Amino acid sequence: MFRWIKLLVIFVVIGFMIYFSFKKIDEIILRDIEVVNLEKIYNKEGFPVNVKEVVLHDKSIFIKDLAFVKLPNSKLYRAYSDTDLIKSIKVGSDVLLPRTVKVDGRDIIEDKNSKIILGKVVRVSGTKDWRTGFYAIDISFDEKLETSTFYSAKVVFLEYKNVITVPRTYLQILDDKYFAWIVEDNVSKELELTVPLCDGYSCYIKSGLKVGDLIISSDTKKLFDGKKVLIVNDKKSQKMESFKY
Repeated sequence: MFRWIKLLVIFVVIGFMIYFSFKKIDEIILRDIEVVNLEKIYNKEGFPVNVKEVVLHDKSIFIKDLAFVKLPNSKLYRAYSDTDLIKSIKVGSDVLLPRTVKVDGRDIIEDKNSKIILGKVVRVSGTKDWRTGFYAIDISFDEKLETSTFYSAKVVFLEYKNVITVPRTYLQILDDKYFAWIVEDNVSKELELTVPLCDGYSCYIKSGLKVGDLIISSDTKKLFDGKKVLIVNDKKSQKMESFKY
């Protein structure tokens, strides 16, 4: 009998220990953790955004990446282009090729800090290649390229001076229309833009943005017109430009 009483006392003591242990933990959790209402904070201080200042460029070069291969028994290299791009590529257009190009299976590694090999477009076909459905472009280079079956070059196909360009990632596209968010009087504002041309990196803005506008470069999914915003980076001019050489 005494043995059972002893066991009961032990279980009761252990039970109290466990109970007060959890109670203490609960009290610590309740005391130390503060429930934060982010929406309330954002409404008061503004939704955090990163911005870039829109600037005017003296020279903006629009480019396209173009894959090409060496023609057999020739010093020329051939690339293929679709209908839209072929309208802009002309004989004499500059071709820029990073000096270090490594081909490993399907992976192409470019050394962006290496010297660029310059080339020129020497021929643009007037009709589509019946095998590929694309137009052929023949390219010559100032230097002999290293042996490879595949290269990826950058073709300068148009130049604009004194224009505004912004990275494509700053823009939203809906039904072939372009939009951007800016900060004006500490609130967000959506603008529709006139964008006549984009390359793989940036877009030429014909109208909709002006020099000095603060374009929002961070996530814009939670923005709406008139939403109070808090700029979380500095406002110093950071040029947004396409590839230059």
